[in-house]
Amino acid sequence: LSGCGLTGTIPPEFGFLNSTAFDHLWLYNNKLSGTIPEELGNLDNLKIFQVEANNISGDVPVELCVNVAPYGLLNTLEVDCNEKVTCTCCTCCGEDCIRN
Repeated sequence: LSGCGLTGTIPPEFGFLNSTAFDHLWLYNNKLSGTIPEELGNLDNLKIFQVEANNISGDVPVELCVNVAPYGLLNTLEVDCNEKVTCTCCTCCGEDCIRN
C-alpha cells in the first residue's frame, strides 16, 4: 500500500488481522496522519513495518517495539523520527529510510 495516496489514520483493526499470514505492512509515502495504533503490537509475526514519509505523530507504541528483533520477528521498523514522532526502537528513522 505504499505510495497509494492513502489518507486518514492507520486503522487499529489492522492489529487484528490474521497475524500468521500477515508479515509485511508497507504504508510509506502516503498522506496518513495520527498516531500508530498500539494494536499493531498484536501482529507478532510482522517482519516489516514501514510508515515513513507520512504525517504521523506521537510515540511509536511500546506494544509494537516489543516485537522488534531480537525480542520478536520485526526486523524493519521505519518511521519519520522528527519533532512529531518519537521512536526508541526503530531500525531506521527519517530521510535515511526514503526509497528512490
